[in-house]
Amino acid sequence: SGVAAAIRLSTEWHQGHYRKDNEVTPYIVHPLEVAALLLLYSVYDFKLIVAAIIHDAVENEKDPAKRYQKRKTITRNFGSTVRAVVEVATKAREEWKRKLYYKLILKE
Repeated sequence: SGVAAAIRLSTEWHQGHYRKDNEVTPYIVHPLEVAALLLLYSVYDFKLIVAAIIHDAVENEKDPAKRYQKRKTITRNFGSTVRAVVEVATKAREEWKRKLYYKLILKE
């Protein structure tokens, strides 16, 4: 399924990365927690769940060429809406901006 593919991809992209807790918790736990929170709050939109799972992959990449490749991979595998949601999560740190962007994206 697309969710399983997103989990595999996110796991690959976050391989060797850890949360800021003395390198104990693998980073992949964070995106999975975000996806679980969406489900907990009855958000069942496939595109949002997938975007939650891969949302930090671009932001956490320091190499511009790899960031570009990750964006292309997201678009190819999951579509432009998922990529747009990932971009919003990356660029819009203020809550009101995120809510506005999500409303605009989901009108599609």
